[in-house]
Amino acid sequence: MPIVAFATLTLASVLQDTPQVTAPPSLGDKIVSISAEAIGKKFGTGECAEFVDHVLRSAKAKPFGSWKDDPKPGDYVWGNRIATVDSPQTPSLAEIRPGDILQFRDAKFELKTTYRRETIAASHHTAIVESYDPKTGMATLLHSNSEGRIHVARSRYPLTKITQGQFWAYRAVPANAASSR
Repeated sequence: MPIVAFATLTLASVLQDTPQVTAPPSLGDKIVSISAEAIGKKFGTGECAEFVDHVLRSAKAKPFGSWKDDPKPGDYVWGNRIATVDSPQTPSLAEIRPGDILQFRDAKFELKTTYRRETIAASHHTAIVESYDPKTGMATLLHSNSEGRIHVARSRYPLTKITQGQFWAYRAVPANAASSR
């Protein structure tokens, strides 16, 4: 009587022999990674825009000066605008994601708890979003020239607690993309 051999294949055995394919990091992922590696470092004179420009160039995104300031001179544009925020009711905050760039103009945020009240001001400032929680409205930002520091640091901002001014959120554009302006 002939002996018949059967091979048993399980999903685990098939997956072990199959190379895992992962997607390349997105532009936003690159921006966050480069920014996080820069914590504690100073770029140029330490201005916030110099840091963001360095990150965008390193990530191969369109750099500072690729767009005309908007809506007024000094309101820097960093890519495709995804949100304009001037009140806590702004519905487009849910679109903010890691790697986006925030441009603040005369903005103030107020965070109240049972035991304290904290005000954060950003008169003319640029920062990169490391993370954002749309449920709480809290963003972790990477930026320089903030809170008396000229090196890159991490801070938390309650974006939905804006009480004055405004900010714009931009999504970076690859350096080789066709210009929209």
